[in-house]
Amino acid sequence: MHPIWIADCELSALEGAQPFWGGEHGKVLVQLMLRAADRHELETALRASVTAGQAQLSKVRSAQLLSKAPPSTALTAAAARADALRPVLVAEPIPLASSVPVCFEEVNWDALEPNRELWAVLDGVNWPGLPQLIAGSRLETACLYTTQDPDKLAAAPWIVRLDRLDPLYSELRKRPPQEHSGILLKTRLGTEELRRHLRRFTMLPTPIGTAVPQYFRFYDPRVLLDSTVALPSAVLGQLLRPLNSLIVPLSPQCIVPDPSRIAEPPSIFSAPDNCRNRLVQVTWDTALTDCPNEPLRIDEESFEKFGRLHRDRAVAKLALFLHSSQQEARSQDDCLRAAVQAPAAAARFGMSSKKQITAIARAILKFGSAFWERHSEAHTALIDPDKLPWQRKNSLQEWMSRMDQEQLLRDVAGGER
Repeated sequence: MHPIWIADCELSALEGAQPFWGGEHGKVLVQLMLRAADRHELETALRASVTAGQAQLSKVRSAQLLSKAPPSTALTAAAARADALRPVLVAEPIPLASSVPVCFEEVNWDALEPNRELWAVLDGVNWPGLPQLIAGSRLETACLYTTQDPDKLAAAPWIVRLDRLDPLYSELRKRPPQEHSGILLKTRLGTEELRRHLRRFTMLPTPIGTAVPQYFRFYDPRVLLDSTVALPSAVLGQLLRPLNSLIVPLSPQCIVPDPSRIAEPPSIFSAPDNCRNRLVQVTWDTALTDCPNEPLRIDEESFEKFGRLHRDRAVAKLALFLHSSQQEARSQDDCLRAAVQAPAAAARFGMSSKKQITAIARAILKFGSAFWERHSEAHTALIDPDKLPWQRKNSLQEWMSRMDQEQLLRDVAGGER
C-alpha cells in the first residue's frame, strides 16, 4: 500500500461552479491527504481529483509524508480514511484573497505573426555577440543603456522590432531556450517611446545596500515570470500599462505562476530541447494597469518573494546536478529531496557556499537524512573547530571518498568469494 502524503494546496473554483469545499470563497488554501507512490504521482492524482470536483489546483505549496509530520489528532483521524483515489480534507479551508488576474497561456512561434507591434527585448549578457548581429540587421533597434563603451554595450539589453524576413528573427527562434536570451512583447509604442518606457525599469531600488538602484533584469524570461507574482502590483501595473501582452520563451528553469493552461509544464529535469518552440503568453486585466503612479521600487515583501523564488530555483538546479552526476542511478524525487534538505543541513554546521551545500546534498543522497548522526567520522569532520567551513567541506568529501573505496573493496571481496 502506498504511503500517505499531506499537501498544502491552493484551490480555485471554476467560474459558475459551486466549490466542493462549501462556503462563498472562490480561492482557498486547504490541507489534503492522499496515498501515492511519490510526489509526482501525488500531484497528478490531486490535480485529477480537484478537476473532477469542478475546481482548479493552482499550486501545491508543500507536500510531505505523514510519517514525517508532527502527530496530531486531526491527522490521525484523517489517516483512517485516506486512500489513493479521493483526497481527504484535513482541516477547514483558509480563504485566500483573489489576486489581480494575470493569465498565462502556451503558444508557439508559428502563432506569432511578426508585425509592427511585435518586439523583442534581448539580453547581451546571455547572447554573446548580440551588438554585432544587431549592427548587421535592418530592423529598428535601440539600446536600453546610454553608454557608448563597447564592453558595456555587449552586456546591455536591446529592443528590436521584429520582422519575419530579417535574419535576426530566425536567429532568435533558433536560440536554445536554456540560454534565456530575452523576451517578446506586443505594443503600439514607437521605438523611442518604448525605449523611454522600459529604461525606467532597468534599475530599481531594493531594500538592501544603499539607496542606489540595482540592475533589474526583467528581460530574462525567468525574472519576468517571477515578476508577475513578486513585484508590487503598482510597479507591475506601470510596467505593463503601455503593453498589450508579453511572450516568454519557456525553459526548464522557468517557474510559471499558474501552469493550468500549460500542457505538461517543464520541470528542472526536462530536456532543454523539449522546450523549443514553447512560449508562454502573458495577458492581464485592465484592473492591474489602472494603478497609481507610485515610486518604482522593490519593497521588503517583494524582495523576499524574489528571494524565495531564487532559492527554489537554486534547489532545483542542485537536484538536477545530483541527478546528472549520479548517471540517473537515483530517482528525481531522491535528488530533489536531498537538494531541499541540504541548505538547512549545511547551515547547521555553519556552511553556506554553493560548493558546501552541494557537498552536504551529495552526502544526504548517499547516506540519508541526518547522516552525521549515524556516521561519527562525518560528524567529526563537520564540527572540527580548528577548520574553516571550506576545509570542513573538504574533510567531508574525503570521508565520502573513503567510504566509496571501502564499499568497492567489499564488493570486490564479495565477488571473489
